[in-house]
Amino acid sequence: MPISLAGGWWTEVWLPTANRTACRWTASITLRSGSESQSRQHPRLARHRLRGWYRSVVHLAGRSNMNLLTISGFGLALSGTFCLAMSFRRLPGLWTRRTTLVVLPVVLASFVTIVFGFGGHNTIIGGLAVSSIVAIAPGVASPKRPPPDRASLVPHAFAAALVLWLAMRELSMTPARPGALLGYVAAAAFIGVCGVVVLRGGISRNDLLTILVLYLSAGMVWAFGSGAAWAPCQPGKCTELGRLYKAGFPTENAAALIAGFVIILALGSTPGWYRRLALATGSLVLYASGGRTGIFGLLGAGLVAWILALSSSATRTANGVPIRKIRSAAAYVGSIATGYAAILVAAHSSNTDFSNRGRIWRAALSLVPSASILGRRVSDWGLLRGQDLLPDHSAHSIYVHVFFGGGLVALLLLGLFIGSLYDRVRGRAVLDVWYAALPVAFFMLAGLTEVVWNPATLDSLAIILLPLLASGYDSRLIMRDAEHTVSRR
Repeated sequence: MPISLAGGWWTEVWLPTANRTACRWTASITLRSGSESQSRQHPRLARHRLRGWYRSVVHLAGRSNMNLLTISGFGLALSGTFCLAMSFRRLPGLWTRRTTLVVLPVVLASFVTIVFGFGGHNTIIGGLAVSSIVAIAPGVASPKRPPPDRASLVPHAFAAALVLWLAMRELSMTPARPGALLGYVAAAAFIGVCGVVVLRGGISRNDLLTILVLYLSAGMVWAFGSGAAWAPCQPGKCTELGRLYKAGFPTENAAALIAGFVIILALGSTPGWYRRLALATGSLVLYASGGRTGIFGLLGAGLVAWILALSSSATRTANGVPIRKIRSAAAYVGSIATGYAAILVAAHSSNTDFSNRGRIWRAALSLVPSASILGRRVSDWGLLRGQDLLPDHSAHSIYVHVFFGGGLVALLLLGLFIGSLYDRVRGRAVLDVWYAALPVAFFMLAGLTEVVWNPATLDSLAIILLPLLASGYDSRLIMRDAEHTVSRR
């Protein structure tokens, strides 16, 4: 987009908004200082300074032949730098909570693999995950939090079963690919880390928000310096910035998914300046990425979580049957049915449906019988793609990806995993249940068109498993319980 168009767009859209915001901000500062005469002059001064800054930016862009893409990338990098600096202020608190310390090496290793391009199957993440379990986890203690019940580890069991089944399919077929097993070892180790963390009390929602914001903002800063911030503008899909912002991650959809989880965690975190910063950063990346999966996934997740939250207000039906049992059965049946429905929709899609994802799904399902119980194996995807039997893309659906690698058995295990996450949702109020169900609903709905989790390895999206498998008890609920106990006394 040429700089002239960028200047008009900037003037008509962003500059008036910035003018009003800056004027209110400067006026409030001067009113607090008690100088009424100066406060009348500050709005005019703020407009003058903003116009001066705008002319300087446009002049500099024109002289250096920059366009809106470069200016936007620089602005996003500045936002990421500020967010990264503010997140570092919260690190001392994270280091004092050793439960969080278990996960941080794995998250750091995952980001390092993106920077250096090690790919999905690497031994660094698996080695750090195993060493975290052996060295750090046994010493983690959280006496202030109540012990978890057995149901809190059911999702870990189903996730581990899915990884084990796909690994068995990998070994059972010829020719054997032992190198692919490294990814399964890393994925299983990460699930084990999350299980140990949950046994020790889990990670609070505020700490999870800090970890994901660190991850997202680090990708924003690194991407601008390396020139890997933008993806090509696809036909029929582009943002006003001219391209799709991927923030240093493999695709723009990956950046949108991480930003979506940042927004979800920020909605349920403790109110304050950091919550507003996280919401702004996540929304900015989600908009710049053009990720429709993230946007519609958030809207759909809010609706699904709200329906689940409203159903939690009742305790028994008219016949005396506990609502808890009905809701638990509906969670498992609905999650399994969603997976099988996704395969049916993918099989009957045209090549242009869902932004040309139908072409990928039809090609993948044509290589696997529709009633296949065992499926193929995950590593065959790359092999068939090299033979031009599959498009040069990922499966763009966790359900198609799992069905391709492990058949109906893997699809059943995935449904049980998502159903157990819904079944684990707890809360004493409708809003608490809504906050707890949001990550699960977003994971399920976004998985319809994206591979939100690859059980065959640990990649850049593995971090979004933390809100699902490593989350602990909400500190606000604990404080509320403590206040209730004190008031009863």
